[in-house]
Amino acid sequence: MLFDTFERQPADELLSLIGLYAAYPRLTKIYVGVDVYRDAKDTTQVMSAINATEARLLEGRRRDDSISELCRKEGISRHG
Repeated sequence: MLFDTFERQPADELLSLIGLYAAYPRLTKIYVGVDVYRDAKDTTQVMSAINATEARLLEGRRRDDSISELCRKEGISRHG
């Protein structure tokens, strides 16, 4: 399958807070979840670095480069 080559990563500690919050029985608890910011037009704001990276990856695919090759060129580990 597509993701079979990826090593299993440890659970995300921040995301685990969502489960801990749901399981905590206290009625007066404070919400500590993670949300997405939307502006007045209900548009999700995305960091320009994410958009630039996405554009490079898509351009790389158009040149028939694999994600692994792009990561190697950029010096990025696929396994964190």
